[in-house]
Amino acid sequence: MQAGDDTPSMDFAKHHWGYSTPQANVGFDHDVTIWIGAHSIVVGGQQPILISRAESAQRLAAIVVPAMDREARTWGRPPAHHYWVPNVKFVISPGGNVPFERLRPLIERHGLLSTVEYRLELESPRQTFHSWVQ
Repeated sequence: MQAGDDTPSMDFAKHHWGYSTPQANVGFDHDVTIWIGAHSIVVGGQQPILISRAESAQRLAAIVVPAMDREARTWGRPPAHHYWVPNVKFVISPGGNVPFERLRPLIERHGLLSTVEYRLELESPRQTFHSWVQ
């Protein structure tokens, strides 16, 4: 991402998530959960990111793509000649449908597989922010 640019790189096909070497040429799947609620998104074990229902798809991409890359770095290094490929599980809480529908096409353009689960409660305690403030 360039300074002042609010959109992530659009070179989707060549994106290597997390750590990899220049010789990496085989994708290695790793599960990651993205919780989306009315007011926040949590990517894996990352801190919650405040959002509003009015967030554009470009803004959501600028938030989620770097968070996914940070999460992939927590997985360590993939096996030799491999790179990480997130296998995304969306967990949608009440109010999270609008940001999810804006974000889903980005995940598809990255060529990533995803599943969706709808929940009535907040699955991730990180979405409440209270655990971060205390």
